[in-house]
Amino acid sequence: MKTKICSKCKKEKLLNNFFKDKNCIDNHEYQCKSCRKKSRKLYLCNYYRKNKDIIKNNSKLNYKKNKKHYLEIIKIYRIKNKEKIAIRNKKYNKTWKQKNKQKCALYVATRRAKITNSQSEKTDINKIKKFYTLAYKLSIEKNIKYVVDHIKPISKGGKHHHNNLQVITGKDNLKKWNKYPYKVNKSFKPDLTVIEHA
Repeated sequence: MKTKICSKCKKEKLLNNFFKDKNCIDNHEYQCKSCRKKSRKLYLCNYYRKNKDIIKNNSKLNYKKNKKHYLEIIKIYRIKNKEKIAIRNKKYNKTWKQKNKQKCALYVATRRAKITNSQSEKTDINKIKKFYTLAYKLSIEKNIKYVVDHIKPISKGGKHHHNNLQVITGKDNLKKWNKYPYKVNKSFKPDLTVIEHA
């Protein structure tokens, strides 16, 4: 079998290691398959970096035009790879929950508030987020579990509102339970002001 030297890596290889090209003398490209793939990959990476916005806009327009077609492909893929997707999602969800404990706590609290109709219309979600972020930070810093607590419990008619929230230790939260009025020894606000109740 005939051999050829690659113009890129300068190695002598068999002709079946080169893509066919009618424009070349021996009907095979000057670069070997592996070198051609590498250069192609490099070119595409550089092209994508330079034209990132154009490619994104074109793909969005293409998706809008052929939405039904894409949805069918996704549906078929999901049916064929049901188990594979379930395993992948389970792994992702587990790692995400470990990394975003404060977000999980926030979602659980807001969901519970919606179910019990205790979410106030004037609630500022960004302010509520600060309470959960603070509880998470304090738990790491002090190595003690801190939780976000409703000053007036939801079961006693309290609202899921930023003015009705405080950050306290897990032990204090268990002692307090759903008692109202109840004063804990110490509570925190997002601006790190400590409120002494003793």
